[in-house]
Amino acid sequence: MKRITGMLLGLFVSACSTHHEIKIPKPPCLYPLKHYDFILCRNFNFVVNESDYSIPQGFTTDLASVPRILWSIYSPSRAETIPGAIIHDYFYFCPQDMNRMEADSIFYDALVLQGLSKGTAFKYWLSVRLFGQSHFNQGAICHHGYTRTENTIGY
Repeated sequence: MKRITGMLLGLFVSACSTHHEIKIPKPPCLYPLKHYDFILCRNFNFVVNESDYSIPQGFTTDLASVPRILWSIYSPSRAETIPGAIIHDYFYFCPQDMNRMEADSIFYDALVLQGLSKGTAFKYWLSVRLFGQSHFNQGAICHHGYTRTENTIGY
């Protein structure tokens, strides 16, 4: 039984990524906001499959949208999840030519790149696959100066 469970988990884990080459040259700079949101204090630059991306200063994120009851197990502010969560939030708001499955796959690969185990990264990936549809903004018009919320603490 354990062997079958392991094989199924392996199959699911391999399905959650197309193995993107992701480079994050510099960690993101974040300021805390009210209601557990964060705002980028400078542009956050990264590379996916040799394509350069820049998330603009002022972008607001809640990092990983983990229910509070689970924060002691899966903290949204865990260092290994922060870059991937910001990238994922940005691609959900501003998908450009990317579909939701691709954004979720990049999220998984970014989590693994930052040192999260494949099993834990799979749990985050599965969560966004199961519950993320209503948050995906297909066809968004991307512009600088976007923030999800206006709940700043005075920054």
